[in-house]
This record gives sequence, structure tokens and C-alpha cells, in this order.
Amino acid sequence: MKLHTANKYLSSLPQRAEKGIATRFDALREAVLTALGIEGVSPVLLTVSGEEHSYVCRAAVAALVHAGHRAALICLDPSAPAEELVRLGQSSVADDEVAEVVTVIRRMASALGVTPTLIEAKILCALALCGRRGLKNIILGFDPSRVTRAFFDIIPPSRTVALLPSEASAADSAAIVRKGVLEVISAPRGEDEYRAISAVCAAVNCRHSVISRSAVASSAFTYRGIEFSYKERQYALRGHSESMITAALSAVLTACALERRGFKINEADVRAILPNVAVEYGCRIVSYNPCIVAAVYRNGAPSSQIDGDLERICAHLGKAVRVFSVREDIAELDAAFQACRDGECALCVKGDAGFVRNTLKALSEWIAPPVK
Repeated sequence: MKLHTANKYLSSLPQRAEKGIATRFDALREAVLTALGIEGVSPVLLTVSGEEHSYVCRAAVAALVHAGHRAALICLDPSAPAEELVRLGQSSVADDEVAEVVTVIRRMASALGVTPTLIEAKILCALALCGRRGLKNIILGFDPSRVTRAFFDIIPPSRTVALLPSEASAADSAAIVRKGVLEVISAPRGEDEYRAISAVCAAVNCRHSVISRSAVASSAFTYRGIEFSYKERQYALRGHSESMITAALSAVLTACALERRGFKINEADVRAILPNVAVEYGCRIVSYNPCIVAAVYRNGAPSSQIDGDLERICAHLGKAVRVFSVREDIAELDAAFQACRDGECALCVKGDAGFVRNTLKALSEWIAPPVK
């Protein structure tokens, strides 16, 4: 099986199990791991968050590696291709190995007469890829809207820490907590929301760690990203969006949660790696000369937020901005980039992640690193 065939098979799987039909996940997991010669592996922690979940999870894995642990990140986004399923540090697993594991999953599922759901197959594939390397420290990241009780039949809730999305209502947050998570990290937008989440956590004996927005001070925009202080500690990160501050602090509290689970890791490990963790959404300076900015719409972030971040970047650069977006004809890119190269303006590539990534790839031979 080739990688494209593996992706085709995964995309053909149902999003959820049919009513009344058990997928017998345990039996399938045992059969697949045995066929691959793996004694067994299970995730130590499941991290759930909102639109910043990918950044927070990547930061947590980087902090674990910085502290001397061997760790992997598993991304369970249903729309992501199989080759993006597992990251070992900053590297993905080889395409051929991913395809091999998916082949075994399909063969064992057929032999057992079961049909795994898409998430079950991805979890199993990821556990197998990590198990081959003897990895026990695994971070799972995915959107909380996809958390179901059936999911916790696969991943024990006793290993779960939830990072509540900033846009979640108190009712949505309560629903996530009641699924059985061990600890909640949130940034309440007001006293009422704080009391509502705290009450639910207390009712199910779930720890509630709070990001205090009022404790964020001395934030400063730089060409590298944002520098800020929180509770008298200094932080620096690569993002240029204000929402990145909350994401960075979520990563810090995640490290504290890991430390409480027995990991040798602390807040200082996160502070050390934050400036090197790539940002995949919001606004960021890709190249300083010529001046190119990426503005990525992701997970329903309001356009006003991106536009506000872009305005702050432009003010810092002291340049006008010419925007190239999904609504522009590709022929306009040459003219926009030429004006950018001549120093007349900054070029902003604006759109979803795929559009921005492909446009920057087209400009890659001219893009210079954002050095001072």
C-alpha cells in the first residue's frame, strides 16, 4: 500500500461507530500490535484544547524533549493526512512506515470482521508508530468538540488534561469537564464564567488551573514575535497575535500538569523552548527583507482579530501593506511581490493555512529569514 492509498482508506472510514455495532477496538489493537511485533504502548497524557491546541501540544512535546524525555505528538485532526499524524520532536514519520502500519490495520480489521472509526484507526496507527520506537511519553492533541464518551473507552480519562477553548461557553466547558478529565486549564473571561467552571470541576473532583489575564504585563511587539511578563517571569514567543499569549501560558500550565503527573519537567523548560516553537496560525513575519507577512485564518478565528494583529505588525514595520488573498488572481502576485522587493510595501499573504503555505512556497527562493 502506498501513502495515497493509506489516506484513501482512512478517509473511507466512518466518523462514528454504527449504533448497536461494537468496533471491538481492544481486539483490533491487540491484533495489530502483535502483527507488528509491538508489546504494547498507551498514551500517558491526553491534551485537549481549542484553536491553539496544536501549538500548545507541540510546545509540551518540545518541553519534554528539552527536559530529557523521549516524546511524540499525535494529531488527531480528522482532516489531516496520515503523514501528519505523528511528529517525533520536529520530524514526521517516514511515509513508507505510515503506509505499512495502515496496511496492517486494514488487514487485521478485515480478518476480525470489524470496521474501526476514523479516529480509532488514527489512534491505533499512531500508537503503533510510537510503539515501534519504545515511546511512552505521548501527547495527543485534538479539538474538544470531537471528544465523546466513546473516545474515553480508548483513552482513559484518568490520563486527561483539558485546555478549554477561549471561545467555549460555560455550558460547553461544563460538558467537556463532565466527560471525565483529570485537570482543566482555562482563561475565564469573567467572574461568572470562572465560578461556573470551578463549580463543575469541584463537583467531579477535577483540578482547575486558571490563566489570569490581569497578570499579563509588559507585553511588547518585536520583529521576532511577542515578549511579555506573567507573574514576574519573562516570556518570548514567535507569534504576533495577542491570542498567542494565552496559548503560551496554556503550554506553561500544561507543563505544570505534566510535572504533577510525575514527569521531570517544569515551567522553565517551556520558557526555554517557546521562542523556537513554530506558529501555524494568526500573523507572523516570514521574511524581513523583502518584508513578507503571513496572516492565516484558522478554526473560525474572527477576521477582525487577524486584521488587528496585521495592523500592529504594519505599525511596527513602518510600512504600508499590500494584501494578496484567496480572492486575488494569481497574476496579481507578481506585481504585489515586485512592489515588496522594491521596498514600497510589505506583502501580506492572507487566507487559510493551505493557501498561505502554497503561496509562500511559490515565493520561497526569494524569502530571506527575518533577521534584525
